[in-house]
Amino acid sequence: MKNTAMSLLSECGEQEFRYRRHFLARDARAFCLFAGIVIIVFPILIFADRTLWQATTTFSWLLTLRLAVASLAAGAVVCLHRYPHPAVFDLSALALAMVIALTNNLVIFSRPPTYLHHINLEMIAIVAMYATLPDRVWFRMIPPVVMSLGSLLLL
Repeated sequence: MKNTAMSLLSECGEQEFRYRRHFLARDARAFCLFAGIVIIVFPILIFADRTLWQATTTFSWLLTLRLAVASLAAGAVVCLHRYPHPAVFDLSALALAMVIALTNNLVIFSRPPTYLHHINLEMIAIVAMYATLPDRVWFRMIPPVVMSLGSLLLL
């Protein structure tokens, strides 16, 4: 993982690397806060899934998905604390954000067409992604756009 992380940052200049290294602790705290919210909220959302789907295979699938995302968030936090490097932060944050965006789309598609309760959480998640993802434009743009596309496809 470290070699991939190093090649990711090789396109950055030395000055940017020093800047990112200097602010890594602050950026990591913001990301860990975001991941902590995911770890707390995703298991709570299981109750909404249970209310909608009772004991069906859809509920089992959503339960597995939500627990996997919460576990991935915890793993991203551990990985970032174990390997404090800007490239590891970039990869961990991007991976978690993309998984959340794709998971959100899958959950939206599992809902009835008239179900709109997810919109507020989705807006909060999009803002949180913009606020906590690394400063690279593509890293900051892709996950929220992917998340938004799921809702736009339902229109």
